[in-house]
Amino acid sequence: MVNAASFIYIGTDGFTVHFDGFGTEPSADFAGGTLLNGSVLQFKIQSGNSVPDTSSTWILLLLGLSITLAFRHILKHSGYRQRRE
Repeated sequence: MVNAASFIYIGTDGFTVHFDGFGTEPSADFAGGTLLNGSVLQFKIQSGNSVPDTSSTWILLLLGLSITLAFRHILKHSGYRQRRE
């Protein structure tokens, strides 16, 4: 059994996630019924930075927009005509 393991979750800009082990949940309700005395995973999360970095999202958005506009410009000036019905 794994206990007291830790890892860094890359998608959260350096948040460290510590696995504390398994705990017992006295009761858990599900659509199919209730589970009694089940095991749950317990984690402790410590932040590296308080706010995740979103700059790469904006860079990708602007890059996609630039490529789309460039493609439209090329099609417009290449003599390509869209067939309309």
